[in-house]
Order: sequence, then structure tokens, then C-alpha cells
Amino acid sequence: MTAAGRPRVGLWGAGVMAGAHAASCQALGWKIAGVASRRLATAETLATAVGAPAMSYDALLASDGVDLVIVSTPPADHLPAARAWTARGIPTVVSTPLCQTLDDADELVALEARSGPPLLFASNLATAPAVQAMFARAADLGRPTTLAGRSYRGAPTWGAFTTGGWGGGVLLHPAVHHLTLMLLLARVADAGRPTAVAARLVPNAHDVDEHADVELSFASGLRARIAVGWTGADRIWDLQLASTDAVLRLDMDPTPVLEHNGEPVAIAPARSTPARFRELADVGLIAQLRSFWHDIEHRRTPVMNMAFGREVLDIVCAASASAKRSGQDVALPFSGPRDRTPLALWREPGGSA
Repeated sequence: MTAAGRPRVGLWGAGVMAGAHAASCQALGWKIAGVASRRLATAETLATAVGAPAMSYDALLASDGVDLVIVSTPPADHLPAARAWTARGIPTVVSTPLCQTLDDADELVALEARSGPPLLFASNLATAPAVQAMFARAADLGRPTTLAGRSYRGAPTWGAFTTGGWGGGVLLHPAVHHLTLMLLLARVADAGRPTAVAARLVPNAHDVDEHADVELSFASGLRARIAVGWTGADRIWDLQLASTDAVLRLDMDPTPVLEHNGEPVAIAPARSTPARFRELADVGLIAQLRSFWHDIEHRRTPVMNMAFGREVLDIVCAASASAKRSGQDVALPFSGPRDRTPLALWREPGGSA
């Protein structure tokens, strides 16, 4: 390791999210030890921007100069990458979506359980300052009666979400982010574990879900609602938690704003973050990496581990099965096929049986 608290980072993948992670590492003063991609030209573009060497996957895996690896490849490749790096004893960050099937998620959990290096399910909004401020107030809100969120924006221009190549559409991006935060808020607010999910999906021209309405039931009786879509001219991202006595409302787009009973809540600024990295700090990308490395140094299991990531994917798969059944409730944990992608569970004949 180059310095205390500053790991040497390998970037496994060189796309949009790898670029965001690279910038977050720069903000933390962490060295990028190498950038790898299936196409060397792609790796070279990002590597040049961050002052790091470009290399093949095999070359990066063989390098002795990596303390932490960040996997930002298509989700079908996440398990093989995690398997390779944990075999080397290297802590690994696995980008969202975690993987394509629950079978793969089961193996990721098993990798983590074999007393190997930690793995992080990278859902960065959980460490955003505004979200952390919401968590801090949720415990004192009283018994929750409402939990709801929306995300509307244009379709992603990166990855294969819109054409089905990644195994799902809007349920995988951006619905997983709301599901992640709702699970964490339910823990804080003592709403219990999720017990069932119902969903209705609308397909795009490629038969991939581009709009989703999801209802997630918890043991306390709370029924959370999520509406997400790639349609609509206005960008919206909000999350609301309410009891009979108080309301917390968070808006993340265009800038983070948290309100408690309609009054703005001061959000602590991300610590010592240069202005050029402020947007990354606002959405939790920098704090996510800092927190993970802090857990590693203190030998703690991260909250956002593979088991947590599997729970999120379990809900997505159950929601897909519900959509195939015209929005019927599907019990959680999901008892359906574990070798199918969310898209297959929704669209293929017999997919959710």
C-alpha cells in the first residue's frame, strides 16, 4: 500500500461508472494502479485521463500493485471478476446492478462467507450526505405510515439496459437505488423486513421495462410505493417517509434538498471535497469508497455487503414475476427460478414459474 488509508486501486472496466469511480479515487488522493477493459483502446482513454497505465484484464489481475479493485463491467461479468479477485485476497467493489441472476448472487454471498476479503455492493446514494441526514431523522419520526419515491429521467445512454443485454430495464436502473434506500430506511424506522412485492411494468420498443410501479410490503404493515421511468421531459428524484406526526422529504435532482415538515434541513457538506468533485460527493460516490476502506482497515463487514445486494436483487426478481402475473403480490424472499434474469422472469414463457 502506498500510504496509510490510501489504497492502490485497480479499475476493472473503463466505462461511465468506472470514470466516476476514478474521479472519486482522485478526490480521496488514492492512486489508480491500472485501468483494464476488454478493449485496450477503451482502457487507454480513461487511463490517460487519470494518469494510470492501461492494461488487459489478465495483466491487472496479475499485478502486485493493487490493494482494492472496483468492478464496473456489465453485470453478467461481476461474478467472474469477484471470484478472480477474492481468490487473490483483494477487497472488491461490485457496481450496481449486482449481477443478473439470483444464482450468481448466491455465489457472491458464498464468496463473501468463506472468510475471504470483503465485497461491497456499490449503491452510492446510501452514503450521500442528504440521505445520511434523512436516516439520522428517520428513527425519531414515529411509526411510518408512508414510504414513497419517484425517479423519472431519460433512458441511460450507457450499458445495455434499454435493449435487454443486461437482463433488465428500469427495475435494474434506477429502481434498485430506491429499493436500497427503502430497505435501509425501514430498518432505521423499525418497519420490519419486506414480506411481499407487487409490480406493473411497461415495455419499450425492445420489450424491456421502461416504466415500473412497485409496491413493497413490510412486516409492520407499511406498504412502500415506487414509480420509476425513462419517460417524461422533467427529471424527478424524490423520496418521502412520513408518520402520523411528521414528514421527511428528500429531493436529489437537480441538487439535494431535505425537508422536515416542510422546513429545509441543513445538510453537512462532504468533508474537504474540492469544488470540482462536489457532484460526486453529493451523490455519495466518494463517501462510499472512503467508508468501505475504513471498514476494511477496521476488519468490519460493510452494511452494503453481498447479502444486502442479493436482497435487493431478490425483490427485483419477485417484482418481475409479479408483473408477469398482472401485478399480483409475490412473497419475499422470492421462491421462483434463480437462474433467470429479471427480464426473463417477466417476458419469457414460464419465466416466473
